[in-house]
Amino acid sequence: ENRPDSNYYGIQELHNTWTNIAYILVALILCMRQTPKLYQIEDSRRRMISMVLFGFYCWAILMTGITSWWFHATLLFVAQKSDEFFENCAILSVFYMSRKPLCLASIYWTVVHCGILFVGVFTVQNLFCEVHLVVMVLCGLFNLRMRIAELTHGSAVKNEIEQHAMVCAGSFAIGGSAWLLDMFA
Repeated sequence: ENRPDSNYYGIQELHNTWTNIAYILVALILCMRQTPKLYQIEDSRRRMISMVLFGFYCWAILMTGITSWWFHATLLFVAQKSDEFFENCAILSVFYMSRKPLCLASIYWTVVHCGILFVGVFTVQNLFCEVHLVVMVLCGLFNLRMRIAELTHGSAVKNEIEQHAMVCAGSFAIGGSAWLLDMFA
Protein backbone atom coordinates (compact mmCIF):
# COMPACT_ATOMS: atom_id res chain seq x y z
CA GLU A 1 0.00 0.00 0.00
CA ASN A 2 1.63 3.23 -1.14
CA ARG A 3 -0.91 5.72 0.12
CA PRO A 4 0.58 8.99 1.39
CA ASP A 5 -0.99 8.58 4.83
CA SER A 6 0.34 5.04 5.27
CA ASN A 7 2.72 4.43 8.17
CA TYR A 8 3.17 8.06 9.23
CA TYR A 9 5.41 7.86 12.31
CA GLY A 10 4.19 4.34 12.99
CA ILE A 11 0.51 5.18 12.40
CA GLN A 12 -0.84 2.93 9.67
CA GLU A 13 -3.77 5.09 8.48
CA LEU A 14 -3.19 8.61 9.74
CA HIS A 15 -6.34 10.30 8.41
CA ASN A 16 -8.65 7.46 9.41
CA THR A 17 -7.05 7.61 12.84
CA TRP A 18 -7.45 11.27 13.72
CA THR A 19 -11.01 11.51 12.37
CA ASN A 20 -12.11 9.23 15.21
CA ILE A 21 -11.74 12.19 17.55
CA ALA A 22 -15.25 13.09 16.33
CA TYR A 23 -16.70 9.96 17.97
CA ILE A 24 -15.01 10.79 21.24
CA LEU A 25 -16.22 14.40 21.16
CA VAL A 26 -19.78 13.41 20.24
CA ALA A 27 -19.92 10.92 23.12
CA LEU A 28 -18.70 13.48 25.64
CA ILE A 29 -20.95 16.27 24.34
CA LEU A 30 -24.00 13.99 24.24
CA CYS A 31 -23.40 12.85 27.78
CA MET A 32 -22.94 16.40 29.09
CA ARG A 33 -25.91 17.88 27.21
CA GLN A 34 -28.50 15.11 27.49
CA THR A 35 -27.94 13.67 30.97
CA PRO A 36 -29.44 16.73 32.73
CA LYS A 37 -32.56 16.32 30.55
CA LEU A 38 -32.92 12.72 31.70
CA TYR A 39 -33.12 13.91 35.31
CA GLN A 40 -36.33 15.71 34.34
CA ILE A 41 -38.17 12.43 33.72
CA GLU A 42 -40.69 12.27 36.57
CA ASP A 43 -41.15 8.50 36.79
CA SER A 44 -38.11 7.35 38.80
CA ARG A 45 -38.06 3.84 37.31
CA ARG A 46 -38.25 5.13 33.74
CA ARG A 47 -35.60 7.77 34.56
CA MET A 48 -33.21 5.10 35.89
CA ILE A 49 -33.73 2.84 32.86
CA SER A 50 -33.27 5.77 30.46
CA MET A 51 -30.09 6.86 32.23
CA VAL A 52 -28.60 3.36 32.16
CA LEU A 53 -29.36 2.83 28.46
CA PHE A 54 -28.31 6.35 27.47
CA GLY A 55 -25.11 6.04 29.54
CA PHE A 56 -24.38 2.77 27.76
CA TYR A 57 -25.00 4.47 24.41
CA CYS A 58 -22.54 7.27 25.23
CA TRP A 59 -20.00 4.72 26.45
CA ALA A 60 -20.41 2.65 23.26
CA ILE A 61 -19.89 5.76 21.07
CA LEU A 62 -16.80 6.70 23.11
CA MET A 63 -15.42 3.16 22.82
CA THR A 64 -16.17 3.13 19.08
CA GLY A 65 -13.98 6.21 18.72
CA ILE A 66 -11.18 4.76 20.85
CA THR A 67 -11.19 1.30 19.27
CA SER A 68 -11.56 2.67 15.73
CA TRP A 69 -8.60 4.96 16.42
CA TRP A 70 -6.68 1.93 17.74
CA PHE A 71 -7.56 -0.12 14.65
CA HIS A 72 -6.65 2.53 12.08
CA ALA A 73 -3.42 3.34 13.93
CA THR A 74 -2.30 -0.30 14.12
CA LEU A 75 -4.44 -2.34 11.69
CA LEU A 76 -4.60 -5.08 14.33
CA PHE A 77 -7.37 -7.65 13.88
CA VAL A 78 -8.45 -7.49 17.55
CA ALA A 79 -8.74 -3.70 17.25
CA GLN A 80 -10.94 -4.04 14.16
CA LYS A 81 -13.21 -6.52 15.92
CA SER A 82 -13.38 -4.27 19.00
CA ASP A 83 -14.38 -1.34 16.78
CA GLU A 84 -17.08 -3.46 15.13
CA PHE A 85 -18.37 -4.66 18.49
CA PHE A 86 -18.76 -1.18 19.99
CA GLU A 87 -20.37 0.37 16.90
CA ASN A 88 -22.97 -2.40 17.02
CA CYS A 89 -23.44 -1.84 20.77
CA ALA A 90 -24.26 1.81 20.07
CA ILE A 91 -26.94 0.80 17.57
CA LEU A 92 -28.29 -1.81 19.99
CA SER A 93 -28.65 0.68 22.80
CA VAL A 94 -30.62 3.06 20.56
CA PHE A 95 -32.85 0.19 19.49
CA TYR A 96 -33.61 -0.87 23.06
CA MET A 97 -34.03 2.74 24.25
CA SER A 98 -36.76 3.24 21.66
CA ARG A 99 -38.77 0.15 22.57
CA LYS A 100 -42.16 0.51 24.12
CA PRO A 101 -42.71 0.13 26.97
CA LEU A 102 -39.34 1.15 28.38
CA CYS A 103 -38.78 -1.27 31.24
CA LEU A 104 -36.05 -3.25 33.00
CA ALA A 105 -36.32 -5.87 30.27
CA SER A 106 -34.82 -3.27 27.90
CA ILE A 107 -31.62 -3.27 29.98
CA TYR A 108 -31.68 -7.06 30.29
CA TRP A 109 -32.08 -7.59 26.53
CA THR A 110 -29.39 -5.00 25.76
CA VAL A 111 -26.92 -6.95 27.93
CA VAL A 112 -27.95 -10.34 26.52
CA HIS A 113 -27.86 -9.06 22.93
CA CYS A 114 -24.41 -7.49 23.47
CA GLY A 115 -23.14 -10.78 24.91
CA ILE A 116 -24.33 -12.68 21.85
CA LEU A 117 -22.94 -9.92 19.65
CA PHE A 118 -19.53 -10.20 21.36
CA VAL A 119 -19.36 -13.93 20.65
CA GLY A 120 -20.48 -13.42 17.04
CA VAL A 121 -18.12 -10.54 16.25
CA PHE A 122 -15.07 -12.30 17.68
CA THR A 123 -15.79 -15.82 16.41
CA VAL A 124 -17.51 -15.39 13.02
CA GLN A 125 -14.89 -13.87 10.74
CA ASN A 126 -16.89 -12.93 7.66
CA LEU A 127 -19.63 -10.33 7.55
CA PHE A 128 -21.27 -11.10 10.91
CA CYS A 129 -20.81 -7.55 12.14
CA GLU A 130 -21.86 -5.96 8.87
CA VAL A 131 -25.01 -8.04 8.49
CA HIS A 132 -25.94 -7.50 12.15
CA LEU A 133 -25.37 -3.76 11.84
CA VAL A 134 -27.55 -3.44 8.74
CA VAL A 135 -30.34 -5.55 10.27
CA MET A 136 -30.29 -3.53 13.50
CA VAL A 137 -30.32 -0.19 11.68
CA LEU A 138 -33.29 -1.34 9.60
CA CYS A 139 -35.08 -2.60 12.73
CA GLY A 140 -34.26 0.68 14.46
CA LEU A 141 -35.67 2.73 11.59
CA PHE A 142 -38.82 0.57 11.61
CA ASN A 143 -39.10 1.03 15.39
CA LEU A 144 -38.67 4.78 14.96
CA ARG A 145 -41.39 4.80 12.31
CA MET A 146 -43.76 3.05 14.74
CA ARG A 147 -43.02 5.63 17.48
CA ILE A 148 -43.58 8.50 15.02
CA ALA A 149 -46.94 7.02 13.99
CA GLU A 150 -48.07 7.30 17.63
CA LEU A 151 -47.56 11.08 17.66
CA THR A 152 -50.37 13.52 16.95
CA HIS A 153 -50.87 14.01 13.21
CA GLY A 154 -49.68 17.41 11.97
CA SER A 155 -47.99 18.43 15.23
CA ALA A 156 -44.75 20.40 15.06
CA VAL A 157 -42.95 17.73 17.10
CA LYS A 158 -44.10 14.97 14.74
CA ASN A 159 -43.03 16.96 11.67
CA GLU A 160 -39.60 17.68 13.18
CA ILE A 161 -39.05 14.05 14.17
CA GLU A 162 -40.17 12.88 10.72
CA GLN A 163 -37.59 15.21 9.13
CA HIS A 164 -34.86 13.82 11.39
CA ALA A 165 -35.97 10.27 10.58
CA MET A 166 -35.71 11.01 6.85
CA VAL A 167 -32.18 12.36 7.39
CA CYS A 168 -31.32 9.16 9.31
CA ALA A 169 -32.74 6.94 6.57
CA GLY A 170 -30.99 8.97 3.85
CA SER A 171 -27.69 8.89 5.75
CA PHE A 172 -28.03 5.13 6.15
CA ALA A 173 -28.71 4.73 2.42
CA ILE A 174 -25.73 6.89 1.44
CA GLY A 175 -23.42 5.29 4.02
CA GLY A 176 -24.60 1.79 3.11
CA SER A 177 -24.04 2.46 -0.58
CA ALA A 178 -20.53 3.77 0.09
CA TRP A 179 -19.81 0.73 2.25
CA LEU A 180 -21.00 -1.66 -0.48
CA LEU A 181 -18.89 0.14 -3.09
CA ASP A 182 -15.88 -0.05 -0.79
CA MET A 183 -16.39 -3.76 -0.14
CA PHE A 184 -17.16 -4.97 -3.63
CA ALA A 185 -15.65 -2.44 -6.04
